[in-house]
Amino acid sequence: MEDDRAKALLRIIEKVPIFNDMGAENVKTVFQLCERRTVLPWDTLCKVREQSNDMAILHSGQLGVFNAENRQLSTIQPVALVGEVGLITGQPRTATVRAIQQSSMLVLGKPLLTG
Repeated sequence: MEDDRAKALLRIIEKVPIFNDMGAENVKTVFQLCERRTVLPWDTLCKVREQSNDMAILHSGQLGVFNAENRQLSTIQPVALVGEVGLITGQPRTATVRAIQQSSMLVLGKPLLTG
């Protein structure tokens, strides 16, 4: 069962455009570096103006993007990246992201990237 779940999550990573040209072995390496995380409704993934230390690949559920005034700007649906720009550029978060529904994701942290 766990092997089937791992294969399903690996297929999700392969659907994310940023990983398209990495090749199967590199995608598997990224998958192995990811932490699986589940968040409950209204759990906060990241806050506006905080340092960007990770990115996530949403594979189930729904997330909301909120501005500094707590107004919802958009929703994030599976299969989508969350936080990749700040992680790559080193810029602080430009929005707060919260779970709207129970959501599952794979999280890749900056320490793992810089090793």
